[in-house]
Amino acid sequence: DVVAEWDSQGNVFARVFTDTSAPVSRAHEPNHDLSSASINVRTPNNDTINESIIAIKDNLGSMENLSTSDLSLTGTSVISAELISDTKSAVSISDVVMQLRHIVGLEELEGFNRIAADNDGDGEVAISDVVNSLRIIVGLESAPNALIVNGGGKRKFDFDSTALDLYVVAPGDADLSWAPMDIV
Repeated sequence: DVVAEWDSQGNVFARVFTDTSAPVSRAHEPNHDLSSASINVRTPNNDTINESIIAIKDNLGSMENLSTSDLSLTGTSVISAELISDTKSAVSISDVVMQLRHIVGLEELEGFNRIAADNDGDGEVAISDVVNSLRIIVGLESAPNALIVNGGGKRKFDFDSTALDLYVVAPGDADLSWAPMDIV
């Protein structure tokens, strides 16, 4: 049985309990709108991604092998979310050029372009991101899974009604030319 449970801030999340481990009382009534909301997973170009496998790590632990079509809002704080997808073709020399142009001040990367250009997720597009991109291009480093971010481009976000639209970007793909095979 799946039972709703709440954290100390009143956020609801789903948990699986056996008959003997189910909590007896609840502090709040369930928010029915929260779990029934439709979540859209898209590319930055607004192409919808259907039936893909994702992994989410939140404040309660990790959930892997979830289908994008089975996502429901849990009210938890997402620490990281990934689309399990091959991104080895995502990074090219044009992405490295965009990263370098940003670093030297010739072109300001914004929005999803900046999120994708920031390979290591430290909030800055730096030479270390360029080196990482080059290592992926020449095969010295494996390409990571695609990132799932909220509409504001945040890698960490609350999985609540503000997360109805989620976006997928490949680390290093500054020009956003990559698309998951599921929509090609």
